[in-house]
Amino acid sequence: MAFIWEVTCIWLVMILVQALMGLMQLHDKAASHHFLFNITGTFHNPGPFAGFIVSALPLALGVMLAIKQDGYFGKGNRYLKVWKWQVKLHDNVFYLQKAMIFLCYGVIISLLLVIPAARSRAAWVAGLAGCVYVLWKHPGFADYHDKLTGIFNRMSFFPRLTVITLAFILLLPAGMNMYLMKQGSASGRVLLPL
Repeated sequence: MAFIWEVTCIWLVMILVQALMGLMQLHDKAASHHFLFNITGTFHNPGPFAGFIVSALPLALGVMLAIKQDGYFGKGNRYLKVWKWQVKLHDNVFYLQKAMIFLCYGVIISLLLVIPAARSRAAWVAGLAGCVYVLWKHPGFADYHDKLTGIFNRMSFFPRLTVITLAFILLLPAGMNMYLMKQGSASGRVLLPL
């Protein structure tokens, strides 16, 4: 279990460094790796950069929810091995929890600043889908999941159709905005197979 927390912490720190590098490139404090794009991180294109950093959004959300639910790093772990050092959890658990929560907040805030600047539609969809999945599967939200499923299953045909239509009407402007964000790119992708 300690290995999972080590890898998670390292991954979040790597993403935070990439996001901060992207912010520095955005404000002309560091050089971009492409002459057409302001923000690329260590990549040569903002698309892979945004795809890489958005992978931490659901991870950071899941870590925050796990720490707040369990109250400590896993069950039954008395020691956490951090590289060469062993840290007693029952002595330092408060500080480890706070450090992980601050790291997660830092990652989420930096990603919310960088992802719009990268202008990657796929990153927005991936981040939103990942966060919805984390919230949907989290035990703390199981009551809401069961209530919503029960309410929807008890509805007759026309109220269900109304709910689905309203959801579609609410999602339609989001889809149109994603199309209009890079209209030439999206139109080119539609015409490419023809």
